[in-house]
Amino acid sequence: MFGFEYPRPMPIGRVCLEVSLKPFGLDMSDAGIENTCRTLYDGWRELIGHAQSVAVLLWTSDGSEILEYNGDLESTFDWARYIGIGNPKKELPAWDPEGEDLHSRPVLYCKNPPQMRYSDLKRIIAALKRVGRDLLGLEVEVGETFDPGPEFAYSDFKFHRHPELNKGSILGMWIHCAGQLKGDSYRYAAYPSGIPEGTYFGRFLGEQFMALRRDVGFDFIWLSNGFGFSLQSWNWKGELFDGETFDDSGAAAVRESIRTFWREFTRATGDMRIETRGSNLSAGMDISAHGCPVDDIYRYPMVAPPNSPWAALNYRFGLELAGYMSRIAHLPQKGYLFRYYTHDPWWHNSPWFDRYDRMPHDILLPLTVARMDENGKVTPPAGINFLSADDSYGYMPRRCPVEVTPYLLDAYSHYPDEPGLVTWLYPFESYVQMGLYEGKMAEMFMDDWLIENAIDNGLPLNTVVADDVFLAADIAPYRGKILVTPVPHAGSVAEQALLKALRAGLKVLAYGSTAYASPAVRALIGVKCAEEIAGELTIETGILHDTAPDAPLPARLRHAPLVSNGGICEIAGSAEVKILARVSDGKNQRVYATYNEHALNGALAWMRGSFPHDEKAPGALPAQLNRRAYFPVAAMMRAMLEPLGVAIRFQAETRDADLPVLHNSMYANGLYITGFAKDSTVRIALCYPDGAPLMEGMECVLENDMAYYMPGKVWHKRCRLFARQKEKSVVSVMRLTAEHPTIDERFRVSGLKDATLVFRPPLGARVRIAQGDGRMIAKTNLPLTWAEDGKTVRAEHVTGDVFVAWQWDDSPASMLREDQRHPEKVEEARR
Repeated sequence: MFGFEYPRPMPIGRVCLEVSLKPFGLDMSDAGIENTCRTLYDGWRELIGHAQSVAVLLWTSDGSEILEYNGDLESTFDWARYIGIGNPKKELPAWDPEGEDLHSRPVLYCKNPPQMRYSDLKRIIAALKRVGRDLLGLEVEVGETFDPGPEFAYSDFKFHRHPELNKGSILGMWIHCAGQLKGDSYRYAAYPSGIPEGTYFGRFLGEQFMALRRDVGFDFIWLSNGFGFSLQSWNWKGELFDGETFDDSGAAAVRESIRTFWREFTRATGDMRIETRGSNLSAGMDISAHGCPVDDIYRYPMVAPPNSPWAALNYRFGLELAGYMSRIAHLPQKGYLFRYYTHDPWWHNSPWFDRYDRMPHDILLPLTVARMDENGKVTPPAGINFLSADDSYGYMPRRCPVEVTPYLLDAYSHYPDEPGLVTWLYPFESYVQMGLYEGKMAEMFMDDWLIENAIDNGLPLNTVVADDVFLAADIAPYRGKILVTPVPHAGSVAEQALLKALRAGLKVLAYGSTAYASPAVRALIGVKCAEEIAGELTIETGILHDTAPDAPLPARLRHAPLVSNGGICEIAGSAEVKILARVSDGKNQRVYATYNEHALNGALAWMRGSFPHDEKAPGALPAQLNRRAYFPVAAMMRAMLEPLGVAIRFQAETRDADLPVLHNSMYANGLYITGFAKDSTVRIALCYPDGAPLMEGMECVLENDMAYYMPGKVWHKRCRLFARQKEKSVVSVMRLTAEHPTIDERFRVSGLKDATLVFRPPLGARVRIAQGDGRMIAKTNLPLTWAEDGKTVRAEHVTGDVFVAWQWDDSPASMLREDQRHPEKVEEARR
């Protein structure tokens, strides 16, 4: 429809503003608190105007205000009034002998910050709700936060009064949800005579929070930084994998201890909503290294963890996005959230302005993620959280929401309504069985790490569906798309899902070892198993077409069997299946990639894959292998899409250049191409099933059916036009004025040379494609061929400038003239 307003409704859900007490601490008078509430809401009013509800999440302290609450509203508590570490170690580190680093010694955020009483907290919560109701016309919920670490405020309870909780896995001070408390004689709101010996920490935390909730007015709780999921939520190693061995002997005890926390905690909190941060990892990583019983956790009245904010710190967007998609493949009762890192109230940085440099990639990329349900529909997030509305000094600069909001509204205005080009068929149910109940952590460990690094190397993966969800779903939404999934274990739910997809004629890229697959699946892949090889190998393949002038593509491949689901055992098993890559240890050769274009009724590509990182390197996350020395196995995953109809190639200046992150989402039958170039000198070459994508408002070099772009640092472009053309030319797509009431949108495509032009109109729209008549008052003057499904229309042998226009059926002047369109639409309009 001709018009430029945002659609209503948009799937924004709840807007939650996370904020510390620092803004309130600048003026603790009743009028000051009221003014702070108004400032908080006012900056975000444009976004809130499109939301269904509003919440505020208070970073009051570090959660110790819950643990130490004694029922006296006039008692004080230490609050998050610091910049830097809230619980510094007694001894300064050798690298900071003067204690100048914020990780060594904190500083106060303002001169003489006030004492904070629980009665003050009650006043703040009441004001947030009252002002929100008056200003926004909405009931505002207020949440409280609990963090297991030492960062945000001084904690006597966690690290001195009850050191038995401190497992010390992160920053040397970190409490585990599974602990049991030693008895004490302190007075607590829920335990006025002290804590009995052996009390479960989960029960204590739950009862203390419910007492505080009753007295000051909180509505829900947020469990931060992996609390409730694992002990070492920032670390790729855990209680079941120490970097050297997988050990299942303690897995049952780990699972039961976490289950006990949730059981005891929810006995106190009942059906109250619980929101969680989760770990920095994926569901599969949490299961295989940490023994996280995510299946049990999701049975409680909780919200699934959102995307991790850590990509802003380490640029590992693949880990953020793979973790996000894996955790939402299945959902608990309360859905899931999207979270955006605007400010940091503790560590003297404001990501929107510094880490992101005011670029919206970490808005646009997560908001192209489509989580599919059992009905084949997209499940949007239940809401968006902003960490945080205030900066480290308690200021709430209006410039931040003013700059961020337009990107959010734009992304939500065309939030995906169907799967993107590539969908992760995620074996959530199968991983739960393998990792939690069958002791097969080593057989799944590599999978999510390969995907994580593949996304960081341009794999356009931004749709997810769980294996058991896919089994129950209609196949129709996935037609014309590619499924990406690990090779399933024999007899698993994932195997059933893979076979369903192939029987239905879908295209699939499988990855991982076939050692645990059924003979039927191995036959479809075209391999048999022999003795394994591993270590320093040589790869032979022509599938990866990324170029760099300074160095050739390395032929050395590193395969570490411990973290790569074992060694490489595959040999050729069928002459009818194409072998796309082989590896050799100098004596033995093994198959590394195949393509079967007749896999049941579908097509199946497969690559073995190897752990893409250096498992020996120190650090909380494994570092990527040297790309000048080793073949980039994760980048090969993107190349394996080419036999299935999607070609994405990169031309870099150096072989070790960081490659773009690229997503393809769908809305109203149009494709949206979203990307972030870590190195903006990298050029991109694209060809999709409809042809080379011609992004609106951009120029490309079109040659041999590939569109070559140098799109800049961040892009988010609609694409309804595609072309196939052998001869080289510069092609552009530019929007023009509509100029006539029978047109909603009109574009000029320039520079084509004997091209086939494909157009994806909004479904149900009238279409005109013409040459010579720029204003398009006349009817279409080119022969058009519509696809059977009515989603695309094609014009052949097009040269020069072409004008493309359309109009929705619900436009005010939509019936002024009859134009070229799908035949049944013509008849429907005539009737």
